[in-house]
Amino acid sequence: MSRFSKVVWREGLFLKPQHLQQADRYVERLIAARTEHLTPYPWGIVEFEVDDAQLRQGRLGLAKISGIMPDGMPFAAPQINDLPREIDVPEEAIGKTIWLTLPNAPQNGQEMGLLEDKGTRYVIREETKVVDNSLASRNEEALEIAVPRLELSIRDKAPDGFQAICLGRVSDVRDGTVVTLDQTVPPVGLVLDCHRAYQGYLKTTIGAIEARLEVLERYAADPSSAGGMQDKDYLMLMVLNRVLPVLRHLQNLPWVHPERLYEQLLALAGELTTFEDQDRKVRDYGRYRHDQPKDTFSPLIADIRRLLSRDVGRALRLPLEHRGDNRFRADVNDPNLFATASFVIEVKADLPLTQIQQQFPSFCKFGPASRMRDLIVNNLPGITLVHTPNPPPQIRVVANHVYFVIDKMNPLWRDFSTAPTIGLQIAGAWPGLELELWAIPGK
Repeated sequence: MSRFSKVVWREGLFLKPQHLQQADRYVERLIAARTEHLTPYPWGIVEFEVDDAQLRQGRLGLAKISGIMPDGMPFAAPQINDLPREIDVPEEAIGKTIWLTLPNAPQNGQEMGLLEDKGTRYVIREETKVVDNSLASRNEEALEIAVPRLELSIRDKAPDGFQAICLGRVSDVRDGTVVTLDQTVPPVGLVLDCHRAYQGYLKTTIGAIEARLEVLERYAADPSSAGGMQDKDYLMLMVLNRVLPVLRHLQNLPWVHPERLYEQLLALAGELTTFEDQDRKVRDYGRYRHDQPKDTFSPLIADIRRLLSRDVGRALRLPLEHRGDNRFRADVNDPNLFATASFVIEVKADLPLTQIQQQFPSFCKFGPASRMRDLIVNNLPGITLVHTPNPPPQIRVVANHVYFVIDKMNPLWRDFSTAPTIGLQIAGAWPGLELELWAIPGK
């Protein structure tokens, strides 16, 4: 006979405790079978509050706790169950794990016992008066009730023979009296609101996304920064604008399972990896480990923060002042750019692209503004311009435009250290000439 089969109730049945116990097991198993597959990892802590006064006395106690054990046993203390007894925290407990335990249900054995009967799954309380709610007379009857035997323990691993949930880790014990818990190690949670660490994972990600969106907004409003938004910026904007409302939605929900947040963060990390310069294949984060939340979330959160805060290297547009006769100059407000940045000239003209590529470097005189007169009068070569078919990624590439990299190895480049103004003069006829000068800061 199955321990969870339905009892046959017949007229004239000689009722024994086993009948009611079997009925309890049947109903409990029926509920478990209907609910255990509705969500992955349907166990963990819902509410959790440590008694701070006990910590200051070198002991560990709880003010409240509720949740579901791995085998499906729900608990809520002190509302329904008794709080587990406080335990001493010696200095040897530093670095060890705090466990909430419950004895396993025996297959064929005693489940209930008095408080001193160690090992039973339930503790029999004193008799409790219960009202008959079908009558207005409020008739009361004294009943014996039992509650799950919840206990606290501090050890490296979960004890054998018990259902166990990790509640955290002991960080420090000062002078043998003041206990500090590691706030970066949350309990195994059934909902995000059970601990500030879970909430921190969500808030940190939302904050990093909002900060990156503010940067992209500034780029869109500032045409001096690589022509405003680049193609990859729009792709990044699409990713962040899709993810941010979803994460805000999770933040506003009353109950969110940590695995649901983990799924969203995995997807975000995968999409952000697309914008990497080198390895664009997302790393394998392994399976979701519900019983190790810190080790599960920390690498993922660290990668997302790195990918969102990464300096993508923006190009700076240096405004060119047209002084007539195809003469231009550009003031550089940051002289350090001459040492750390690379410079690119973007050229557009109503001429064939091959003609611009071949002729512009020889017709353009580029150098320090203070030396331009000397270079032109004496027909001296300026700083060399080298055509590049692949402009730096920091510059938005425009069709029918030609790009030239400026050779910083020229001896004239040293003059910019004392006269940070660039001069250009283009000889010949260049119908429809448009120029842009870009500086790409080095890392």
